[in-house]
Amino acid sequence: LSALGETFYSEGDYVSALKYYEDALSLAIKYNDKFDIKQNFIIGSISKVYRDMGYFEKSLTYAERCIDGYRMTNGIRSGSYSLALALKADILQKMEDKDSSMSVRMLSLEILRKIYGFSDICISEGYIPLIRSYIENKQYKKAGKTCDYVLNKIKGTTNSSIKWNIAKLYEQKSYIYYKIG
Repeated sequence: LSALGETFYSEGDYVSALKYYEDALSLAIKYNDKFDIKQNFIIGSISKVYRDMGYFEKSLTYAERCIDGYRMTNGIRSGSYSLALALKADILQKMEDKDSSMSVRMLSLEILRKIYGFSDICISEGYIPLIRSYIENKQYKKAGKTCDYVLNKIKGTTNSSIKWNIAKLYEQKSYIYYKIG
């Protein structure tokens, strides 16, 4: 059922996605008395649907439930926990709580760095969203410095995943310099 929810979500049919995610969550809870990773994933997916529908308070409630679930099942030093924090940061950004959003996003990045080091996951799930948040908050100099820092760290890499991120970083950098003038 959650796979059907994922399909409808990717097609932008949020009402159908929500129905399948909620049905999947009900079954997951019914047949497993412990909180598990699958339940956390579904709860995070429900949060994303509510976020994209503009129901930010409801989305935030599910994101926090997802964070608590990953904390219980995986611990706070897991990639899943970090991604749930990033979801919360996205929601807070949409709610225009920029300070809280940046604080949560920095915590997410810190966890990613500790787990994965300076890897493609850390760049795509940590630094690029951080740069995007700086831009959305009109903090162009911080965005530019962060962009330059990451580009200097990955200079000369042969990792194809990181090369894709380099293109994203240069795209962000071009926009930053356009905004700065």
